[in-house]
Amino acid sequence: GENSLAGLESRRAEALRRAERLVAEQTEIEGQRAGACDRLQGIVRSREDGERYLRELQREREEASKEAQRLDDRLRETDQIVGRQQEELAGVESRLRALQGVVREDMGYGREGEEKATSLRAACAGVREAVAEWLVVPPEFERAIEAVLGERVRAWLVDGPSEARQAIEFLKKKKLGRGTFLPLRPRWSADADGRQGNGKGWWPALADERGVLGRALDLVRAPDKSKQALACLFEGVVVVKTLDVAVRLWERGLWSAPGGPTLVTLEGEVLDAAGVLTGGANGESGGLLQRRREIERLEAKRAELTHTVEENWRNREQLSAERESCAVAGPRRDEAIREAEMGTLAFTKDEAGLGQSVEGLDRRLDTIRAERLIDEEERTRIDGEIEAARTGLARMRQQKADREAGLAQ
Repeated sequence: GENSLAGLESRRAEALRRAERLVAEQTEIEGQRAGACDRLQGIVRSREDGERYLRELQREREEASKEAQRLDDRLRETDQIVGRQQEELAGVESRLRALQGVVREDMGYGREGEEKATSLRAACAGVREAVAEWLVVPPEFERAIEAVLGERVRAWLVDGPSEARQAIEFLKKKKLGRGTFLPLRPRWSADADGRQGNGKGWWPALADERGVLGRALDLVRAPDKSKQALACLFEGVVVVKTLDVAVRLWERGLWSAPGGPTLVTLEGEVLDAAGVLTGGANGESGGLLQRRREIERLEAKRAELTHTVEENWRNREQLSAERESCAVAGPRRDEAIREAEMGTLAFTKDEAGLGQSVEGLDRRLDTIRAERLIDEEERTRIDGEIEAARTGLARMRQQKADREAGLAQ
């Protein structure tokens, strides 16, 4: 009995030692699991951060691609606009050069490319500006004024006949044709208003007539110092709307030549006081005054187009710089995306490996818990056997004592 009890006690002690080892192992593994779980959570957070960063980079790449496409479209559109504007500018400059060459020669500046040899104004100090550039004529009256002036529209202003004689000698020498020269102070007996006395009778009768636009002297302007020259050119000239108006007024017989007015229409028909009528179709290119006006319009158009082309070129340079910036940033962004993808893949692998480690630790903990449960059951059974053995041993000792006591009696 005592040997059996000793064996049970030995087995119970072994079971306790095994239980202590299992507890220690369980504690260690639980610590390992806690550390692994902490690391796993850190890796998960890093992976999620990396994925967010990767998505942000991919979004930026998509936006950059759209921006690059937008800039390419803008560049193509700007190139097309600049091309059309440059073509238009070239056409304007070509037309302007042609007109300027004709007008400059008509105004005494000389033939294009031969200015020094053919320039009347350079050769003759007494020749001033041309009548066509001296007059200030509203656009709507240019055709009428040029018609009434005739060849005098190509005349030049001079100080006097002596300077005109010098100029004519130059024209003869250079075989440049004929010219008309108007003194700045002609001998013209006009009153302060630029009207001769014999004109006072007909103007009050015409002033309020329907279709009468005004006296040429009141419609055309020139520097004050040359007012007499202006009167010399336009004394007695009245501008009317149409030829019908001119004929109607002349047929009323309110005047006779030479003291009556010369009527000129907006279309350029001229009806003098005697009834001589000049008119017909105008040339397509227009007169000198109209060409001068066309030059002014073309110069303004050229300045506008030049400014617009320069501005569009600046815009193109800005767009090109932005496009170049996109092109430079693209490879750096692609490299950052590749690095982010590799980082995210590494975190994913680490996460999978740590997940497997945690699963392995969980399985080991489950095994230890099962083994501890079995050991507890075993210790309970051994404790029961020990208790039963002690009870039996005590009973046997009591029986032995009773027998010995009986024998002693």
